[in-house]
Order: sequence, then C-alpha cells, then structure tokens
Amino acid sequence: MQDKRWNIQIRGKEGYVIVVSLVITTAVLILLGTFWGSIVAEKRNVEISHRSNQALNLAEAGIEKAIWDLNNRKVDSNPWTTNDTVEISGEPASFEVTVTLSATRATIVATGYVAGISVSSKIERTVRVEAEAGETPFNSALFAGTQDGNGITIIGSDIAIDSYDSEGSGKSYDPASASSNGDIATNSTSTDPFNPAIYVIGTGAISGDAVVGPGVNPNSAVVEIPAGIIKGEKTNAEKIKNLPPVAAPSPLPPEDRGSIGSSLFPYVGDVTLYNGKYDVINVINGDLTVDPAAEFIYVDKDFKFTQGNLIVNSDTTIYVNGDFRMLGNTSIIINGDHKLTLYVGGNVFIGQVGKSSTINTSSKNPLNFSLYGLSSCKSITFANLTFSNEPGFYGTVYAPDAAVSAFGSVNMCGSLVGDKMYLVGVIKVHYDEALKNPILNPSAPLIKDFKFVSGSWEEIRKE
Repeated sequence: MQDKRWNIQIRGKEGYVIVVSLVITTAVLILLGTFWGSIVAEKRNVEISHRSNQALNLAEAGIEKAIWDLNNRKVDSNPWTTNDTVEISGEPASFEVTVTLSATRATIVATGYVAGISVSSKIERTVRVEAEAGETPFNSALFAGTQDGNGITIIGSDIAIDSYDSEGSGKSYDPASASSNGDIATNSTSTDPFNPAIYVIGTGAISGDAVVGPGVNPNSAVVEIPAGIIKGEKTNAEKIKNLPPVAAPSPLPPEDRGSIGSSLFPYVGDVTLYNGKYDVINVINGDLTVDPAAEFIYVDKDFKFTQGNLIVNSDTTIYVNGDFRMLGNTSIIINGDHKLTLYVGGNVFIGQVGKSSTINTSSKNPLNFSLYGLSSCKSITFANLTFSNEPGFYGTVYAPDAAVSAFGSVNMCGSLVGDKMYLVGVIKVHYDEALKNPILNPSAPLIKDFKFVSGSWEEIRKE
C-alpha cells in the first residue's frame, strides 16, 4: 500500500515536471517565434529601405541624364521627357524624367522605380531640382573678343544696327517696329584715338549701346564721326567676356565618299551630298542638295561652290577642315524648320563683289543657321548679303579667333561674334533678341555648363 502511494507521488511529480517543461517550452517557442518574427520584419524593412534607396539612386541618375541631355542639346521640346530601363539584382528597374524649360532655367523631375517586396508591387522615389543655363555668347549684335587695339570698326553709309525678337509677336524683322537693343561690344580697352576699341564713321544709326572692356573711360574708347550715330550709351562691361574655343564635332562619319571635283577643277552640274567623308567638294553652275538622311558631312580639304545653291532638307552638320567658299550668285537654302550647323577649320568667304548671296532666307529664323570657326579659322568675310533690299542672312557666327569682315551691301539678322570686326559699306545688322535665351539659341556646343541651382534639390513625397 505504501509502495502504491509512493508510485503515485512519483507519477505526480513526473507529471508536474512534464507540465512545467511544456509551459517553459511553449514560452520559449513563443519568445523564439516573436524574435524570429522580429528578425523577419527587420529583414523585410531593411530590404524595403535598400530598394527605396535604389529607387532614389535611379531618380538621381535620371537627373544626371537630363543635365547631360541639356548640355548636349538633346532636349528639343518643352516639356521634354525621357526614360530608361536597367536591371538590378536580376530584376527590372527604371526611371522617368520630365524637363520643363523657362528662359534661363530647367526644372527637372525624375522618378526611380524598382520592384517591391510583394509580387507586382513597385517602390518609387521622386526628386525635383532646378538647373541654370550658362551665358550665351550672343548677347549683342556684334561682339569682338580682342582685349587689345581696335575691336570693332564700322565705316559706311545708311548704317542700321538695331534689334527685334523672333520669339515675339512679330517673329520676323520689321524695320517699322525695330527695337533699340542692337548693342555693339568688345573686350578691348584701347583709348588710342587712332586705334580705339570701337570706331564708327558714316551716316545712319546704331540703335543700341557701345560697350567696351572694364576700367577705361568709354568716351575715350569709343570714337564716332559724326557724333550721335550711336543712339544708346557708351559704357563699360562689368568684366572681360570669355569666348571658349570651338571643339570640332566627332566622331567623323565612317563612309568614304571620295571627291566631287578637285582643288583645281570644279565639277559642273547638280550633285547630292550624303553622310560621309569627302576629300574635296568643288562645284560650279549646279545645286548641292543634302540627302534628307544625311546628318554629318565631313570635308577634309576645301568646300567651294560657285553659281549654285546648297539645299538643306534635314537637320545637318557640315564640318569643313579647310576653307569654305561660296562665290557668285549663291545661296544656302534651309527648308522647313531644319537646322544647318557649319564648322570651318580654315577661312570663310561668302559672297562676291558685284554678285549677291543669301543664307537661310526661307525660314528667316537665325536659330536655324550656325557658323562656327575653329581656332584655326582666322578670317570670315561676307560680301553683298542682301535679298531684294531685305536681309540676306539669318543666322549666327561664332569664331573667337577670326577677324569677321563684311563689305558692300550687307543686310543681316542674327548675331556676329569674332576676335575683331570690320564692316565697310551699306551695313545693316538686326540683332535677334531671342538669341539671349540659352535654352533656344544655337550656341549650345559652347555652353555645356547647365549647373544645379544650390538648394533646389527636393524630394517629392507620394501622398
């Protein structure tokens, strides 16, 4: 009987131990489950945070791409959008960018997308920044970059230098509504009365300011005979204006097209110009039509045409390593709203005494023709650029190492930038104020300095 009670006590103690063990085990499992759940949740949060940072990095990559596209003139509409898709850890990711343009700024909004934790979900981050454009070189009708001696000489009758705005209501130049922002400017500070920074003699009017380099008396650096031709102020620039050199376009097109004519003997008749490299182009009594598919034409030596037209039907770049000459009754015809960008390494001769030449008189938009002189270009000469007593040239010239000259009857819309300026004859230059807009103007290859506006970075939280 006593053994039986003892056995019952032992079993009771064993049951108690089992119950206690079960309770402890259950508690431990609950604690482990809670701890494991915490670990899983923490891991999930870390993964979400990691992916969120990836989305932010993609948004900032979109911002960088937009800056690059702005500096390389890929932004061709307002607003402008772009996107790209990448792969991160084997999963698709992407960004979308919108650029909205104002006169001197670009507002960039970029959103990065990565895969979420759950199936078909996405994590996104959005960033907005402001980017400010650099200064355009085309801030005046004429600009001479030299800092020594004579910068600008104008000798003529019926001088008319004024301004208009092709982005305004009038669009094209109208002398009846011309404005008085036809400034002429130079870095020169010469006060030598026989070799002043700016020298003007003749009849007519310069409806704008005459601006010379800083630190000198502008009344001594600007000579006008008779007094009163310059209708604006004689004043100083705040600082010397830097004119960056022009970089030759690259890479060169691979197709070898040989020559059309030769240096001594021109080809007679019409020709078509295609994408590719030419050794020489020399054509007389014929039109040169750029193939609509041609984007880049390179001429290793000289490009010359006489008594004919260069006809452009698409956005085209022509790079001439040697001289560029158009003589006789010749024209560059740019159809539609297309653009021609002409780079020249040698010297430029456009027009001829006793003849008449025109450039871009179809669109009448100076933004559609750009002439760039490389550092090896030392002279750009225009003669008799007129069209039925109306402007015979619509475009811009940027040649920081060249003397830019115009002779005879010259009537131009746009802006001229060179090392020195010599204009002699019946001189009319109508500055297009739209060229001040660094977003629109064709000086893009020269600016390349869109920069973030300090303090403009902002993340847009999704509500």
